[in-house]
Formats: sequence, structure tokens, C-alpha cells
Amino acid sequence: MDRVAETAGSTEQDTGARRRPAPVQQGAGALAFLLAGAGVLGFVPGVTTHVDQLALLGPRSGALLFDLVRVSVLVNVVHLVVGLVGLVAARRGPRPSVRWFVGVAVVFFILFVIGVETGPHSTTNPLPVNAAATFTAILVVIVAVLGIVFLNRTGPDVVREVFVSDRPVPGADHPGPRALTAGAPSPSRHG
Repeated sequence: MDRVAETAGSTEQDTGARRRPAPVQQGAGALAFLLAGAGVLGFVPGVTTHVDQLALLGPRSGALLFDLVRVSVLVNVVHLVVGLVGLVAARRGPRPSVRWFVGVAVVFFILFVIGVETGPHSTTNPLPVNAAATFTAILVVIVAVLGIVFLNRTGPDVVREVFVSDRPVPGADHPGPRALTAGAPSPSRHG
């Protein structure tokens, strides 16, 4: 006997059929797959040259992914973890996918800034930096922002929810930022 799905007010029958993922989920899944793949390939000899020079962190790492991008154990693990988290987010739905895109943009922007601000041979640099690694970091930021802007079909509220809490502000005389919806009359502040 078929059950009626009760999630989000849906009246569709629960037949076990899966819905097609939203575009933002597909984009997050694709970028996450690439990042996780880069994390794994960073340890593979042949794909990564000079694997014997792979350092835990810092500019001493001489390993090059695709003989181009300098990598270290730390960078490979970051790519792998961020990619796996992205695959989980893409599977969970549009909102987690948008949140993941925002997180990726922030993390890789930080990596980009580190790459630009510190020299490739600086002892204070925790990352193995070269021009290709810095370019790759900003490219990932751009792809994440484009994913949020062009693939997010769930509406602007999803992006707003990343930054605005559903909880009311203590001491405020209104229920919170999510209480007002488009087209609804605004509450009167006059007693």
C-alpha cells in the first residue's frame, strides 16, 4: 500500500522514485567530485610528479599535480574533505548545496589570498604556492559564485538563510527576519 508523503505539504505518493536533483545540487556535486578527485590524485604517482617530495605542508613540498599545481598532504586533504562534504551536501538538497558553495568560495578565497600575499618560498606560508595553485584557487571561487548565482533556482531566501538566522532577535518587538514574506502586509509599529 502506497503512503502519502507528508514532507513540505506534498501530496505525491511515495513510490520510491527519486526526484531529479536541482541545478544547484548538480553543480555542487560536479565541483565536489572534481575537488575530491584532485585530493585523491594528489597522492597518485604519475598523475602527481615528484611524489617523493610531497611534504606535509609548507613551501618545501615539490610535488606537482598534473606536473603543474604544487600540492602538499594538507592541500590534498583539504581538497578531499571539501569535496566529500560537497557530495553529501549535493545529495541532501538545494539549501545544503548553496551553503556548501558559500563555504567553498570563502575557503578558496582564503587560499587565494594566502597565495597572493605570501611568496612561494616564505617560511610563514603553510601552503605550497605557485602561480597555478593560486589561479586554481580563484577559479574555484569564481565557479562557486557562479553556481550560487546561476544554478540556484530555489529563490533568494536560500542564500539569505546562510547569513540570517530564523531565531528572533532578543528584545525586538517583531518575530524575526523570516516572518515577513513577499506580498504580506508589514506589521504596524503603531500601538
